[in-house]
Formats: sequence, structure tokens, C-alpha cells
Amino acid sequence: MRHRTASTGFCPSCQHHGLLQRHAIRPSWWRDVPQDGRPQVRRGEIVRWRCTSCLQTHSSQPEWALPGKRLTRELAAWVSQALQAGQSARAVARRCGVDEKTVRTWGNTG
Repeated sequence: MRHRTASTGFCPSCQHHGLLQRHAIRPSWWRDVPQDGRPQVRRGEIVRWRCTSCLQTHSSQPEWALPGKRLTRELAAWVSQALQAGQSARAVARRCGVDEKTVRTWGNTG
């Protein structure tokens, strides 16, 4: 584990601004922009924080990860640009290493 066990932050439950204690760290992965025609994966950590005021726990992801999705912000922008440029969802899906329906969903949410 890392040495840092507490941080100053904002609790979304009680609106407390102050000390949050690190509760857990979980390694995870997110799809990233393909390189050389191959799908890429970016690894990072999801950190759980516990508010010292209300004792509720909350997760935080890396800044480059799209909240609630398994893709990076860069990949979301890349998929959107590719679809707007006229590439088919099937071709984009092959390059990203995901299902065609997933790319259609990403295109509709972006």
C-alpha cells in the first residue's frame, strides 16, 4: 500500500470539506485509444475514501478515466471523432477491441 492514508477533500454525502481517510485501493483497467491497429488498455487504481465526519465511503478514479465507464476520456473523444468522420461502428469496434453495440452506445452518450 501507499504511505498516504489521508487527504483533504470533499464528501459528496455530507458536503464536509476536510479530512478523508483512504479506505481501500483496487487496481483496475480502462480501454484506451488503439495504437498501431491494436486495442490498448490503461491501468490505474480506484481509491475508496471514508469521510471522517459522516463515515460514508466514496470512490475516486484517475482523472483520465471516464466516470462510470471502462474507457478513457481520450478514447471517448477518439470514438466520437471517428464516428463523425463517417467510419462505421463495426470498424471502430474492431480497432478498439469491443463489440459493435458498445461503440454505438459510446457514440450516443458522447
